[in-house]
This record gives sequence, structure tokens and C-alpha cells, in this order.
Amino acid sequence: MRKPVSHIRRNKSPTVGLLNFNQNEIASGRTILIVDDEQDLREVISTLLEAAGYVTVCASSVSTAFAALHEYTIDLVLTDVLMPDAFGTLLQQWMLDDPSFKDIPLIFMSGYVPATESLNRPVLKKPFGLTELLAFIQKEFEKE
Repeated sequence: MRKPVSHIRRNKSPTVGLLNFNQNEIASGRTILIVDDEQDLREVISTLLEAAGYVTVCASSVSTAFAALHEYTIDLVLTDVLMPDAFGTLLQQWMLDDPSFKDIPLIFMSGYVPATESLNRPVLKKPFGLTELLAFIQKEFEKE
């Protein structure tokens, strides 16, 4: 049984009022797994999503992301396409092959356009803004 992410800190930053968006109904404590080999980017995305009401878990590689999927209850995966240990598409394939994870929404992000051409799905292009990130996430949760 995977555990909920209750021990992860929630950002109570005053930044929320400055962002000019209302994600509380959509976020409602949902947990997003952020997978990117760039630590600074993971931390920025995590801080912004926590300010919007999401709970976040971060992974620096495909293998640690898959371990996090087994350890925590994840509602959505936000993953980079190109990482040193493996492509984000491998994580997607592992998720599709495992009945426990096949229905978890996944969003790819990438700053390298040629790597995204064969994905046949929308990709969050780096660099992206908060509004665009939240729109991608909201769109995935609305499919439920």
C-alpha cells in the first residue's frame, strides 16, 4: 500500500496572493510528482505548485521517480523528457505497463524541441510560466 504524502511540507508563502490565480478547488491537496534532473527547476516548480495548493514529491531521475510512484500516492506526474539516466518516455512506458499507475496523468516538459516531436501529445515547453504550467495540470485533472 502506498502512503499519502502527509509529511511533505506545505508552502504557506505569501506569494499565493501575488500569483493572481485560484487553484484551490483543482489542487485540493492532490500530489504531483516532479521529475527533472535540474535541481533548481524542481525546487522552483515545487514551490509554485505548493503555493497553488498542491502537494509535491520530487525525483531527480526516472528510476527515483518510479520508486516514488511505489512509495507515495501520486495524482499526476510532471516529467522532463531528456534526463541523464533515461528518457521520460521510459517512465511513461513503465507506468502504462503497471496497472497501478497506468491511469495516472502524465505531462511531459522539455526545452529540446526535437526530443518532443515523436511524443504525439502536448508538451510543456521550457521555459514556461506559472499560468501555462497550471493550465496544463488543470487540463489533465479535468479529464478525470
